[in-house]
Amino acid sequence: EMPGPVAMAEHARLTVDVPGGLPLGFTGASRAIWADERGRTMVGFEFDEGQHPARARLALALFAADAPVDRSTTVRDDPAAWGAPEVATGFNAA
Repeated sequence: EMPGPVAMAEHARLTVDVPGGLPLGFTGASRAIWADERGRTMVGFEFDEGQHPARARLALALFAADAPVDRSTTVRDDPAAWGAPEVATGFNAA
């Protein structure tokens, strides 16, 4: 969401402020630009390759990964140790 009508280049830089850290910077392509029902400019953004660590930090910030959890979980880092149901679901808690 953009604060008002703006011109967007096909290739753009996106900066996201996240709590407790430095802003995250991304480069990518503007795939779609439209106005929502309230007149705000919305942008569909596709990340360039090679930005996985910053994208992971963004996901953690968006989904409040630093919030306290009500149970502890051990995660197996080695995908070779995952069983078939874990591979199918992507859930690898021990």
